[in-house]
Amino acid sequence: MLIGCMLWRIGEALDLFEQIVWAREHAFEAVAFWTCAGRAGEWQGFDAARATPAETERLRAALGPFACVDLHAAVALTEGTLPELLRAVAFAGELGAATVTLHIDEAGPGALLALHEAAEAAGVQIGLELTRDYELAMREATPRIGLTLDVGHVSFEGGAGYREF
Repeated sequence: MLIGCMLWRIGEALDLFEQIVWAREHAFEAVAFWTCAGRAGEWQGFDAARATPAETERLRAALGPFACVDLHAAVALTEGTLPELLRAVAFAGELGAATVTLHIDEAGPGALLALHEAAEAAGVQIGLELTRDYELAMREATPRIGLTLDVGHVSFEGGAGYREF
């Protein structure tokens, strides 16, 4: 097991690269971050769609010391967002990230298959971060698609994610 943190709101909305340094200095072994710019003064991500090759290389170098890197996709899966999510999966592969976390609002037939194939090509895993319908992850799991459990999300939707064992 690795101990990691989500880079998005450390302190007074530090620059993403300052957050990476902070995580490294505080002995975190893994990090996650959003694949969009964020909201000025509130939180930071990395705008993969607008990044220059030099910015991407700077990010790759900064993430190098971590044992695991997760990219949190900027949009939830819907029919209209599949192309953007496929680009996020490819970007994760370019960075050498282990996983891409994404939410699902609705997905038409074939959307998860397309993501599975993209993840296979990129050499990454996809984690479905759900707030309801946790059974979806069980039904649709593939060797490249599974569940990302956000313990805070378990309490959403009236505790829809809570199940006694």
